[in-house]
Amino acid sequence: MKKIIHIGMTVLIAIGLIMLLGCDGDNGSESNEGSLVGTWEAVKEIISIPGTGDATLTPQSEMFMHLIVSIAENNTFTYETWSGSDKTAETAGYESGSGSWEVDGSVFSMEFEGDTQMILEGTYKVSKNKLEISTSLVVDIFGTDPVPVEITMDRIAE
Repeated sequence: MKKIIHIGMTVLIAIGLIMLLGCDGDNGSESNEGSLVGTWEAVKEIISIPGTGDATLTPQSEMFMHLIVSIAENNTFTYETWSGSDKTAETAGYESGSGSWEVDGSVFSMEFEGDTQMILEGTYKVSKNKLEISTSLVVDIFGTDPVPVEITMDRIAE
């Protein structure tokens, strides 16, 4: 169970970071109506599980991975993530951290402090105070094929 939670957190962190990376570049999308700079909180996650179908998770779902990401104009970010209703609980698997991001054409690059660089690709759409992200990630427990993931976030602070 702890391994699944850790992998889930990694997926959500990666998704959240994709949105960070898209802040400053031209992603080719005409539908973005707002800035990514600010603080965002995950409100819905859809993970396409091979052989099972889509799993839609909300904050009320037991396996929902809470994610709050603060994106700064200076190409830095901070994040915190946990599962369950109490992020201070021992079983919540609370993680926090920071890093930097950049955009080079359609390639989003981000680097966590103290970690190795991760290359992520995905699309995003900002509509006022709502952010939708679509990507595919390799999740160890599902094998080596990328798993489609969508996350919806609400802006909670400018």
